[in-house]
Amino acid sequence: MARGWIMRQMVTVRRGLFAGRTLGWIGLVAAVVPGGAPVGWAQSESAGKPRDEVESALQGVAFRQGLAGNSGWPRHVVDNTLHGADGARLADANGDRWLDIATGWEESGRTRIYWHPGPGRAHLPWPFVDLGETPSVEDACWVDLDADGRLDVLSSCEGRERTLHAFLAQTAEGDGAGALQWRHVEVPASRGRTAWMFAAPMPQVDSAGRTAARRAAAEPIVALGSKNPNGMVGLLVAGKRPARWRIVPLVAAAWIMSLQWADVDGDGDYDLIYTDRKGAASGVYWLENRSTSSDDVAHPASWRRHAICGLGREVMFLDMVPRHPTAGQGTPSGDSPPGSDKFGDLPRGQQVAMTSGGTTGGLAAGWRIVVPAKPNRVLMLESPAEPRERWHETEVDVPASGLPTGHLKSVRVVDVDADGREDWILSCEGADGDRRGVFYATIDRGRIRRLTDISGPPGTKFDLIQVLDVDGDGDLDIL
Repeated sequence: MARGWIMRQMVTVRRGLFAGRTLGWIGLVAAVVPGGAPVGWAQSESAGKPRDEVESALQGVAFRQGLAGNSGWPRHVVDNTLHGADGARLADANGDRWLDIATGWEESGRTRIYWHPGPGRAHLPWPFVDLGETPSVEDACWVDLDADGRLDVLSSCEGRERTLHAFLAQTAEGDGAGALQWRHVEVPASRGRTAWMFAAPMPQVDSAGRTAARRAAAEPIVALGSKNPNGMVGLLVAGKRPARWRIVPLVAAAWIMSLQWADVDGDGDYDLIYTDRKGAASGVYWLENRSTSSDDVAHPASWRRHAICGLGREVMFLDMVPRHPTAGQGTPSGDSPPGSDKFGDLPRGQQVAMTSGGTTGGLAAGWRIVVPAKPNRVLMLESPAEPRERWHETEVDVPASGLPTGHLKSVRVVDVDADGREDWILSCEGADGDRRGVFYATIDRGRIRRLTDISGPPGTKFDLIQVLDVDGDGDLDIL
């Protein structure tokens, strides 16, 4: 999966919360380019900033493809020294109230973490730790696997490796409480079992934000998704001793894309939503958590599968938002590590939704799922009052005329232009030639009214999107 960079585009907001400001985006992006693939982000810049200041931050990376003349969302590179950056997962891992990045570099076979350097230096390359070798890594996420209060990293590997790799954070002796060393452990129960694709830690709080009183506090649970051979959705039950970690298969699958925790049925515990991309049973599903105690969460009998929609479609990375959040509850907050309170102690801009691989927090009177279906449709799925019944499905075609785009890969639901209506930020693969790999769609009453370019034509393959305020200036960026 050769990667490259996303170019720059800025959109000036005329009204609303960000009136008079310019929205930018951050990019951990997928594009075939010479010299490998950067992890990067595009800082929201003032529209009046001199061009040479913006370009100087990008020399040697993005502008090798001659994009200096484009007006757009400025891109800043976090790292471009390896090949095949495959999505980004976020958490405040060092307690400085800024979100750090974990990512796997598939072609280079390495997993790295990146410490947020603070808003003043966010436009420069970020300091990183190369955790170790992870051949054919597809995903790397933050999770406290050994229940010691420190966030670890779990890497999911496919290809010939087919193993989960854990990097356990440990305090370095004599270096103070802030210094960490990393112990690399291959998860014994995972070796050679299947092509591991994705992981999502189960929250240690219930859907109302209360700490869950269950044994999982000592045995963290992580949802796992894989693809054939032996594809599955399952649970990793971790704890103090990796040799005792176990994997509990829940349902068979062909190729898992998304894993998302949310309280779908409003009963106070977390259910699991997933997309299966391939096979006769492809579609969007949710697994109902029917456990009655902390001891039976990790039993297959405690989970019942319900089909949502999109059956027989090649569904990709979904986003999930409450239709009507309960008063006092937050918006979605994915990649939130177990035990966290929806990033409640982070700076305002760092609390933005990041689903498709985490937790959708807050009670809701119904849910809306938005998911691309290849090659060029988006499915909008709305839950009924009884979510076990048939969900309402609307198919939205991405217009073929106007802005040429690639094949849809992921989506993020957010109000880009602050007009009070939701927009969809979409990424694509197969964005060759003049096709765009990242753009946003203006939505009006369930229809696409306008497409706005973000990436420009360079690049061919773009991956999972995260949306947050990287540089703390009060507007949204894209990772």
